[in-house]
Amino acid sequence: SRRVRLDQPSAVWNQSPQHHPRPFAPSHLFCIPPLVWQANNMLGTDIAEIQNTLNRVMLAMDSGDGNAFAACFHADAVCSVRISSARAEGTAALAGLCRAIHEKFPHCRHWEGNVCVTANPEGDQNLCTNESYWKALNGGECVSTGLHRDILRRGADGAWKIAERTILHTGT
Repeated sequence: SRRVRLDQPSAVWNQSPQHHPRPFAPSHLFCIPPLVWQANNMLGTDIAEIQNTLNRVMLAMDSGDGNAFAACFHADAVCSVRISSARAEGTAALAGLCRAIHEKFPHCRHWEGNVCVTANPEGDQNLCTNESYWKALNGGECVSTGLHRDILRRGADGAWKIAERTILHTGT
């Protein structure tokens, strides 16, 4: 059997002539390897950063931290909740939406799953979409499920943030 060293880049992880500017380090062992090129031409580190952003949104909702929630979105971002026709635009409104969700569901824990990030088909490397499932649990019981449809944009600082989010409920 072939042994793969986890402290060095693997040819299995680097299927492309492109190389990531940061060296591989053991601290990356628990996320997508940094040298992975996805079929849709996005670096694995970009996808991992996007997943972390999506997870921070859920953690902020669970704690009611509106500022942390809004920090995951661009200042001019829009978030729409179809079931209630709620629409929040801009940092203050997004922070308020987070607090309102937390106040309505204070004991729920939200989970993001099956994240599917797709690069912009026109080749803009600073824009991508996500479609993922979410669920809300209350004491282990699933109380709601749905779908997130996101447009994400990389900012001038290099960080991926949500520019637009639509929240769809598929079960309550």
